[in-house]
Amino acid sequence: MFYTITIQMQVRQRRFTTKAAKELAVAIYSNNGMIRSFSNEGILRPYMKLRDQNKKVIPYCRYWQLQVDMSDENLKKFVRVAQDHPDVLRTTVHYTEIEVGAMKANPEYTPLDT
Repeated sequence: MFYTITIQMQVRQRRFTTKAAKELAVAIYSNNGMIRSFSNEGILRPYMKLRDQNKKVIPYCRYWQLQVDMSDENLKKFVRVAQDHPDVLRTTVHYTEIEVGAMKANPEYTPLDT
């Protein structure tokens, strides 16, 4: 299945950020996954307040967006590995292959047909 994963991380120096990226990429590959896209969205202020393990408020965080092909069981393993990483604050999985709205009710529905 095809998933889009958003990872919010603490803002760290470049060497720690690259090390975390390598660790997460190895976790995906070791769980028989394939990375379609890996983008660093930059450092932004989150909409909701995030806190670290010491309950300290984090004003800014780094956003990564991954597009991954993997099975459901392996995705759960990867999410556990990502959440156990000390720099990861939040991991959000978006199921991009699941049909929603009118396409779910009627798969033959194509609004752009003329």
